[in-house]
Amino acid sequence: MAEFQIQSLKDISKVTLVSVPDLPGIAARIFGSLWSHGVNVQLITSSSSTSGKVNITFVLSKKDLKYAMFELKKIREDIKAQEVSIDPEVALVTVTHPQLSQTPGIAGRAFDILASHNINIQAVSTSMTCLHCLIAKNQLELAAQALQKEFGLI
Repeated sequence: MAEFQIQSLKDISKVTLVSVPDLPGIAARIFGSLWSHGVNVQLITSSSSTSGKVNITFVLSKKDLKYAMFELKKIREDIKAQEVSIDPEVALVTVTHPQLSQTPGIAGRAFDILASHNINIQAVSTSMTCLHCLIAKNQLELAAQALQKEFGLI
């Protein structure tokens, strides 16, 4: 069986666009604007639509935050975002496994071990091989060690 890996990323910030209309083209406007100014977005997640509105959260490098905020302030009224919130005290811990999407229980195990260490997951995103959990930066080392132990890496 292929091995698990635990990776982490810390020099990042979380940006959340609150109560954005759930309409075609809104995400294109947001991320197209960021892309056109060289801002690389490392993770995107959104909430389910409630009353035609969604929250869009994304992660970017701290070095790109100033440029991103400049762009978001310019388009905020266009996209009708109620608020733009920033949290620079976050980190990303990622569980990777080649068959993550075909192996039951990996996410549950990761969530359980983080919860048992009182680590709150602020946002989560998955792909075929990765489970990304956005957490408080001051809990990154504890989270990485707990996940390494859970998945037999230490």
